[in-house]
Amino acid sequence: TGGAAGGAAGGAAGGAAGGAAEGAAEGAAGRLEVDDGMHAGAERRLKAAQAICQAVTRLGETLPMHADAAMHALLVGACDEEPAVRASCLACLAPVCATLRYAVHPWSVELLQCIESALEGERDVQAQQAACQIISLLLDALGSDALTVLSAHQLNAVTVQLRLLRDGKTDDALLLQHVSAALDQLDALGRALFRGPEGRGKTLSIRILN
Repeated sequence: TGGAAGGAAGGAAGGAAGGAAEGAAEGAAGRLEVDDGMHAGAERRLKAAQAICQAVTRLGETLPMHADAAMHALLVGACDEEPAVRASCLACLAPVCATLRYAVHPWSVELLQCIESALEGERDVQAQQAACQIISLLLDALGSDALTVLSAHQLNAVTVQLRLLRDGKTDDALLLQHVSAALDQLDALGRALFRGPEGRGKTLSIRILN
């Protein structure tokens, strides 16, 4: 009974996280308008990215059946040379990953590489905001089970980049809010792991990253 209740609660939390993010992703895609100086190829890719975002956010509970195609398209788009395409695909990845939860595992390494790259070297602020949102929503959806899906080493690397942004690498107020939210989720994961099952304490070897 407890396991069923926990699974139901986890599913509800993941669904709520995905639902709350769908509007944000669609809004982000809507704000990324075609630039007058954008060449025809980039314009086509941007329109395709926006169409993918609109499609996957409407799949709802049927999304897992289309996860392979959706994740492949969005991860490719997240590495596009055009900033607007990257930002649109990253924004859409947030609700998709939160909805997939454990099913995101086959793409977890590539996903975290994409997030770390966006946080470290991305020049487009909207893309960085979206990368932060992916971490926030996915960790919220997975809870203390995050490390069964995501690499601890890669999460450490993402944490380092988030702290660099927080500590002066950016002065964009909205980005800093997203950074803070992502770090809060990482801190919550650390606390949950320290408490252990049913709140019991654990003896852990903790590595402090500067």
